[in-house]
Amino acid sequence: MTTTETPEPLVTTPIAQQGITKVYAVQHCQIASVLTDAVGAAATYGEWFDVPGIKSLALSGDMDTKQLRGDNRLIDQQSIITGLTAAIENAKLSLQNLAVMLGGTVGTRTAGATSAYAGTGWALLSSAFPKPFGMRAISAAADAPGGAVAFVMSKCSLSSFPEIGAAEEDYQMVTAEMNVNPPTGTSPWLDVIIMDSYTPPAPWTPDSST
Repeated sequence: MTTTETPEPLVTTPIAQQGITKVYAVQHCQIASVLTDAVGAAATYGEWFDVPGIKSLALSGDMDTKQLRGDNRLIDQQSIITGLTAAIENAKLSLQNLAVMLGGTVGTRTAGATSAYAGTGWALLSSAFPKPFGMRAISAAADAPGGAVAFVMSKCSLSSFPEIGAAEEDYQMVTAEMNVNPPTGTSPWLDVIIMDSYTPPAPWTPDSST
Protein backbone atom coordinates (compact mmCIF):
# COMPACT_ATOMS: atom_id res chain seq x y z
CA MET A 1 0.00 0.00 0.00
CA THR A 2 1.42 3.36 -1.00
CA THR A 3 0.82 6.70 0.62
CA THR A 4 0.81 10.16 -0.87
CA GLU A 5 1.19 11.98 2.45
CA THR A 6 3.92 14.61 2.54
CA PRO A 7 6.42 13.85 5.30
CA GLU A 8 6.55 16.38 8.12
CA PRO A 9 9.53 18.73 7.62
CA LEU A 10 12.45 18.11 9.94
CA VAL A 11 13.43 20.62 12.59
CA THR A 12 16.59 22.26 11.29
CA THR A 13 17.48 24.35 14.37
CA PRO A 14 19.02 22.19 17.11
CA ILE A 15 17.10 22.11 20.38
CA ALA A 16 20.11 23.61 22.16
CA GLN A 17 19.83 26.71 19.95
CA GLN A 18 16.08 27.21 20.27
CA GLY A 19 16.24 29.07 23.58
CA ILE A 20 14.30 26.58 25.68
CA THR A 21 14.77 26.41 29.43
CA LYS A 22 13.01 26.14 32.74
CA VAL A 23 12.89 29.31 34.83
CA TYR A 24 13.13 28.59 38.53
CA ALA A 25 12.73 31.25 41.22
CA VAL A 26 14.35 34.69 41.24
CA GLN A 27 17.57 35.36 43.10
CA HIS A 28 18.65 38.87 42.17
CA CYS A 29 17.15 42.15 40.98
CA GLN A 30 18.57 45.65 40.51
CA ILE A 31 17.44 49.08 39.40
CA ALA A 32 19.32 52.18 38.27
CA SER A 33 18.39 55.67 37.12
CA VAL A 34 18.45 56.28 33.37
CA LEU A 35 21.00 59.04 32.75
CA THR A 36 20.84 59.28 28.95
CA ASP A 37 18.69 57.75 26.23
CA ALA A 38 19.68 59.40 22.97
CA VAL A 39 18.84 58.49 19.39
CA GLY A 40 21.46 56.19 17.92
CA ALA A 41 23.08 55.28 21.24
CA ALA A 42 22.57 52.81 24.05
CA ALA A 43 21.03 54.06 27.28
CA THR A 44 23.39 54.88 30.16
CA TYR A 45 22.66 54.44 33.83
CA GLY A 46 23.62 55.65 37.27
CA GLU A 47 24.60 53.38 40.11
CA TRP A 48 22.82 50.04 40.21
CA PHE A 49 21.07 49.32 43.51
CA ASP A 50 19.87 45.95 44.75
CA VAL A 51 16.14 45.35 45.09
CA PRO A 52 16.55 43.61 48.46
CA GLY A 53 14.81 40.34 49.08
CA ILE A 54 13.30 40.02 45.61
CA LYS A 55 10.39 37.56 45.66
CA SER A 56 8.82 37.81 42.21
CA LEU A 57 8.92 39.54 38.84
CA ALA A 58 5.93 39.36 36.51
CA LEU A 59 6.04 40.70 32.95
CA SER A 60 3.02 41.12 30.71
CA GLY A 61 2.04 43.01 27.61
CA ASP A 62 -0.97 44.59 25.94
CA MET A 63 -1.93 44.12 22.31
CA ASP A 64 -4.50 45.76 20.08
CA THR A 65 -6.05 43.88 17.17
CA LYS A 66 -7.65 45.49 14.14
CA GLN A 67 -9.95 43.61 11.79
CA LEU A 68 -10.28 44.15 8.06
CA ARG A 69 -13.76 43.30 6.92
CA GLY A 70 -15.48 43.48 3.56
CA ASP A 71 -18.04 41.56 1.54
CA ASN A 72 -19.69 40.69 4.85
CA ARG A 73 -16.72 38.59 5.98
CA LEU A 74 -13.41 38.75 7.81
CA ILE A 75 -10.56 39.40 5.36
CA ASP A 76 -7.58 39.85 7.66
CA GLN A 77 -6.47 40.74 11.18
CA GLN A 78 -3.40 42.59 12.41
CA SER A 79 -2.19 42.96 16.00
CA ILE A 80 0.31 45.39 17.45
CA ILE A 81 2.02 45.58 20.82
CA THR A 82 0.69 48.60 22.66
CA GLY A 83 2.61 48.29 25.90
CA LEU A 84 4.64 46.20 28.33
CA THR A 85 4.20 46.18 32.09
CA ALA A 86 6.08 44.66 35.01
CA ALA A 87 5.35 44.06 38.68
CA ILE A 88 7.75 43.16 41.47
CA GLU A 89 7.45 42.10 45.07
CA ASN A 90 10.39 42.21 47.47
CA ALA A 91 10.93 41.54 51.14
CA LYS A 92 12.87 44.59 52.33
CA LEU A 93 12.28 48.32 52.09
CA SER A 94 15.00 50.20 50.19
CA LEU A 95 15.08 53.99 50.34
CA GLN A 96 17.54 54.02 47.45
CA ASN A 97 14.98 52.17 45.33
CA LEU A 98 12.37 54.82 46.15
CA ALA A 99 14.82 57.58 45.24
CA VAL A 100 15.59 55.93 41.89
CA MET A 101 11.90 55.54 41.05
CA LEU A 102 10.58 58.85 42.40
CA GLY A 103 13.57 61.15 42.77
CA GLY A 104 15.15 62.70 45.84
CA THR A 105 18.21 61.65 47.79
CA VAL A 106 18.93 59.31 50.68
CA GLY A 107 20.83 60.65 53.68
CA THR A 108 20.63 61.69 57.31
CA ARG A 109 17.24 63.27 57.97
CA THR A 110 15.12 64.59 60.79
CA ALA A 111 11.40 64.23 60.17
CA GLY A 112 10.28 67.80 60.87
CA ALA A 113 11.89 70.73 62.65
CA THR A 114 10.92 69.59 66.15
CA SER A 115 10.66 65.82 65.60
CA ALA A 116 12.62 63.31 67.63
CA TYR A 117 12.75 60.93 64.66
CA ALA A 118 16.19 61.14 63.07
CA GLY A 119 18.20 58.69 61.00
CA THR A 120 18.73 57.62 57.40
CA GLY A 121 15.81 58.96 55.42
CA TRP A 122 14.22 59.74 52.08
CA ALA A 123 11.65 62.50 51.61
CA LEU A 124 8.89 62.62 49.01
CA LEU A 125 8.59 66.22 47.88
CA SER A 126 5.47 67.86 46.48
CA SER A 127 7.36 68.26 43.19
CA ALA A 128 8.08 64.51 42.94
CA PHE A 129 7.69 63.02 39.47
CA PRO A 130 8.24 59.38 38.44
CA LYS A 131 11.73 58.93 37.02
CA PRO A 132 12.90 56.57 34.26
CA PHE A 133 14.97 53.64 35.46
CA GLY A 134 16.42 50.39 34.20
CA MET A 135 15.70 47.06 35.83
CA ARG A 136 17.20 43.60 35.56
CA ALA A 137 16.27 40.39 37.34
CA ILE A 138 17.99 36.99 37.36
CA SER A 139 16.40 33.61 37.95
CA ALA A 140 17.84 31.15 40.46
CA ALA A 141 18.20 28.29 37.99
CA ALA A 142 17.82 27.27 34.36
CA ASP A 143 18.22 24.00 32.45
CA ALA A 144 22.01 24.29 32.38
CA PRO A 145 23.57 23.47 35.78
CA GLY A 146 24.79 26.74 37.25
CA GLY A 147 22.88 28.72 34.63
CA ALA A 148 20.20 31.38 34.96
CA VAL A 149 17.78 33.52 32.94
CA ALA A 150 18.13 37.30 32.86
CA PHE A 151 15.22 39.67 32.24
CA VAL A 152 16.50 43.12 31.32
CA MET A 153 14.21 46.14 30.95
CA SER A 154 16.01 49.19 29.58
CA LYS A 155 13.55 51.92 30.54
CA CYS A 156 10.78 51.68 33.14
CA SER A 157 8.57 54.13 35.00
CA LEU A 158 6.12 53.60 37.83
CA SER A 159 2.47 53.16 36.87
CA SER A 160 1.28 53.18 40.48
CA PHE A 161 2.78 54.28 43.76
CA PRO A 162 4.83 51.52 45.49
CA GLU A 163 3.02 49.76 48.31
CA ILE A 164 5.01 50.32 51.51
CA GLY A 165 4.09 50.53 55.17
CA ALA A 166 3.77 48.13 58.11
CA ALA A 167 1.52 45.19 58.99
CA GLU A 168 0.18 43.86 62.28
CA GLU A 169 2.06 40.77 63.47
CA ASP A 170 3.54 40.18 60.04
CA TYR A 171 6.27 41.28 57.67
CA GLN A 172 5.31 44.02 55.23
CA MET A 173 6.19 43.21 51.64
CA VAL A 174 7.08 45.96 49.16
CA THR A 175 5.36 45.91 45.77
CA ALA A 176 5.64 48.11 42.71
CA GLU A 177 4.01 48.17 39.28
CA MET A 178 5.62 49.84 36.31
CA ASN A 179 5.40 50.49 32.59
CA VAL A 180 8.25 49.10 30.51
CA ASN A 181 8.80 51.82 27.92
CA PRO A 182 10.58 51.48 24.57
CA PRO A 183 13.90 53.35 24.71
CA THR A 184 14.59 56.24 22.37
CA GLY A 185 18.05 54.91 21.50
CA THR A 186 19.40 51.50 20.50
CA SER A 187 18.82 49.64 23.77
CA PRO A 188 16.25 46.83 23.49
CA TRP A 189 12.75 47.23 24.84
CA LEU A 190 13.13 43.89 26.64
CA ASP A 191 15.98 41.39 26.74
CA VAL A 192 15.53 37.77 27.86
CA ILE A 193 18.90 36.00 28.03
CA ILE A 194 19.51 32.34 28.87
CA MET A 195 22.94 32.14 30.46
CA ASP A 196 24.80 28.82 30.60
CA SER A 197 26.63 29.98 33.72
CA TYR A 198 26.04 32.74 36.23
CA THR A 199 27.65 33.52 39.56
CA PRO A 200 25.31 35.55 41.75
CA PRO A 201 26.78 38.40 43.77
CA ALA A 202 26.61 38.63 47.53
CA PRO A 203 23.24 39.88 48.84
CA TRP A 204 22.58 43.63 48.55
CA THR A 205 25.49 44.17 46.12
CA PRO A 206 25.58 44.86 42.35
CA ASP A 207 26.70 42.05 40.06
CA SER A 208 29.87 41.99 37.98
CA SER A 209 28.17 43.36 34.85
CA THR A 210 28.04 46.91 36.25
